[in-house]
Amino acid sequence: MKPWWERFPERLEHEIERLESEGYSCRKDEDAFEAGYGALHLSTHVEGVGPLSLAVHFSYLHPYFPFQVICKDLDLPHHQNPFAKNLCILGRNPERWNHTWTVADVLTNMLPKVLEAGQADNQAFTAHLEQDQAEPFSEYYSFYRPSAVVWDGSWVLPETVSQGYLEMGFHPCASRSHGIEAVAKTAVLSILDPDGRVIAEANPRLVQFFGSGRRKRYPWVRVEQEIREANPVQFVNRLAEHNAFLKKQIGAMLKKRGSMLLGVVFPEEVKRRKTSDGWVFVYVKVKKSSKKR
Repeated sequence: MKPWWERFPERLEHEIERLESEGYSCRKDEDAFEAGYGALHLSTHVEGVGPLSLAVHFSYLHPYFPFQVICKDLDLPHHQNPFAKNLCILGRNPERWNHTWTVADVLTNMLPKVLEAGQADNQAFTAHLEQDQAEPFSEYYSFYRPSAVVWDGSWVLPETVSQGYLEMGFHPCASRSHGIEAVAKTAVLSILDPDGRVIAEANPRLVQFFGSGRRKRYPWVRVEQEIREANPVQFVNRLAEHNAFLKKQIGAMLKKRGSMLLGVVFPEEVKRRKTSDGWVFVYVKVKKSSKKR
């Protein structure tokens, strides 16, 4: 199939003309066009913000699917992926996209709103700027696929407990798997404090299914805010930096040259601008040395 700018040659020209008419300087990313999707590099000046450089990445099927807008000049606490730096310009519902809209149309209408809402912390102030849905930080992490760790979303752990152990139950099929494949389908059957006292238990039906086979205990820790680190190794290093409990767990794992599943609980949005306990799970394994002895 021909790329979209060859199927609709007038569309690319129109996109650039509209951007320039709105005051954007525009340059084609030749590498992106050679790769088959196409991208534009834009420069503009926003009042109250200053100069901004934007990268617009089109979909392979433009204009039938929305584009991505990336801005590495910004570090917004809301409505921007902290790692990839793409802005939440449009809502996720496909019905919010209209194939007749140009990049200039969307930026003119939505960029000021994203900048305003992205820097604001007041729930009432942003009500008219945002969709009524959560923006969970955990969505920005990269995950091993396919994987799923099941836990009870209604759990709210005592704030006085900041670490402990997870009683994990393995999917019945996990007995035939090894390494990360074995822990990719597990469930949290119970949560324990550092002394082994149970502070939360899963639904009995979940325990019946996942608890019928292999079980294992892994550590968990609580942090006061999300870990803004995309690299899994650096993520764990940041966690262990000031946590003696976790350092001890990792040290024991290193001695055994084994692996573990680490649970991390942190505050993240569960409703618009409202936070509760969110979870991410990190698989940690000692890398075998390739050196010959």
